[in-house]
Amino acid sequence: MTDSEVKKKARRGPTLSIVAALYLLFAIASSWPLATQLGDALPQGTDRAATVPLFHAWSLWWTADRMADGLTGFWTAPIFTPTPDSFLFSDPLILLGMLAAPLLWMGASPVLAHNLLLLLAVTGNGLFTFGLLRCLDIRRGPAALGGLMLLMLPYVHHELGVLMLVPLGGLLGFMWALIQFAKTPGPVPALLMGAAAAATYLMCGQYGIMLALVIAPASLCLVDRRWLAARAMGSLAAGGLLCALLIAPLILKQIETIDAHGFGRSESAATKSASHPTAWTLTPWSQLVPAPGIEMASEVWMQAHFPGTLKLLLALTGIVIGLRDPRLRRWTAFLLTATVLASLFSTLPRLEFGDTSPYRALRDVIPGLSTMRSFWRFIVVAQIGVVLLAVLSLEFMRARSQARTGEKRGIALAIPVLGLLAAVELWPSAQKLAPAPDFEHWQPWTSWVTENVPDSGLVHLPFPSSAGVADFEDTARWMLLASAHGRPLANGYSGFFPRRYNMLTRALRGCPTPAGYKFVRFLGYDSLAIRRSWLEAHPGCGPPTATWERVEAFDDLDVEMHRALSMEIELETRQPPEG
Repeated sequence: MTDSEVKKKARRGPTLSIVAALYLLFAIASSWPLATQLGDALPQGTDRAATVPLFHAWSLWWTADRMADGLTGFWTAPIFTPTPDSFLFSDPLILLGMLAAPLLWMGASPVLAHNLLLLLAVTGNGLFTFGLLRCLDIRRGPAALGGLMLLMLPYVHHELGVLMLVPLGGLLGFMWALIQFAKTPGPVPALLMGAAAAATYLMCGQYGIMLALVIAPASLCLVDRRWLAARAMGSLAAGGLLCALLIAPLILKQIETIDAHGFGRSESAATKSASHPTAWTLTPWSQLVPAPGIEMASEVWMQAHFPGTLKLLLALTGIVIGLRDPRLRRWTAFLLTATVLASLFSTLPRLEFGDTSPYRALRDVIPGLSTMRSFWRFIVVAQIGVVLLAVLSLEFMRARSQARTGEKRGIALAIPVLGLLAAVELWPSAQKLAPAPDFEHWQPWTSWVTENVPDSGLVHLPFPSSAGVADFEDTARWMLLASAHGRPLANGYSGFFPRRYNMLTRALRGCPTPAGYKFVRFLGYDSLAIRRSWLEAHPGCGPPTATWERVEAFDDLDVEMHRALSMEIELETRQPPEG
């Protein structure tokens, strides 16, 4: 290799292996101290409780467990028993569960699988961005910095306690394939687009909706005459068909379940979940470069959409640069359109034009809007757009450093410094970790439950004191422990709750009365697991000794087991007890 070839190779920037190693280090550092307790604790992100990460660890286990059994009974998970299709009451994390399955089959705990998958997802966000930018002919240096900015995306680290929201590979993969199709319309990139769209939905249904409502419409900015050719149109149809085939079984089952239970969210709930105007002026953590009118949120769990001063300034410059460059004009228009659309959809339920509400007009027309949990999360697409637009500024600086010899050294040094500062300007605070259940410590109890509790369903007390997510943390821990004993639960946590569970909640929330315990028996449950400390703190709230008996106690685990003395009451008439 000649000296000129060596210098040319050096100008190309870091190799993929170096980039991957760098991204992994940043994934570990930005989620610290998670790497020190991979098998013992779960990241809470900015949530006030560990309910969601515990639930997601359980979801990974259930998917792997059913895959090992040929997917038998996959939709009816062992929660809210005997209600069917309970795994569909929330996003089922199908693809993430499939990725975690090999780890679980090799003996990893659901907690370890969850945490390894999370670190892989954060790292993957950077790598997908790097590949996307390289496909756009961005040089390796700016592309690597762009991947680092995306890896450190404030939205992702704000939501680090919600596993399904962390992987952006589906959205980024779709845009990557879209760029390839825009360059050379044909079957391969079209099929990749279809596969990426399906993967997005199978990882996170909310992201699938965002892709359909924001990224797909924005892609019209990339259309040219070649797209209208028969080969290109046929390729797009094939990609759409592939996507439909991959996600149809899930979507059809979801529609069936939603219709059967009448699930949906009220307009007031949707409005509360939408972006608040003040969120655009807030950051979740202190930022490196202050900006007028921008301040840190008073509580870390609050909506905080500001992406960072440096990223925003680079993005605004990138818009001007991109629109002036014929080679990047369509791509810039695509990113700008997607960013604007995402911002509008994030606040959709709050928008009012006189007596007209776009949300009310669209919720029954567009599938998924009526059950959307958090509209403000559309902001992830806007933050992705900001990062990708910011990279155009770095690429422009790189081009100037080569074009103007006198300025070369200063600009060449400014690119990595500016890119790195933009990536870390909103460095997240130390990750709050929630201890996960120690399966070895709980083994005496889980073994006892396996041997002594029937499949009719185990009821855990106390019931959550409210419908708030934080109050279900104990329930989510019981769900995760159920992966060890294998008995279905009458309890459960999900995005929606079935009627049977709501009836049980009304009977048992607070201090259950004898009528409440009678209702438990009426529903066919004859086994209770009760926190001993709760019984001691609430005398008179335990099960009546005339109809229930304590059969075992695990003092060091703060739990005791009760069993119904007889199951013959009311069952002949099938009438619930009074009260």
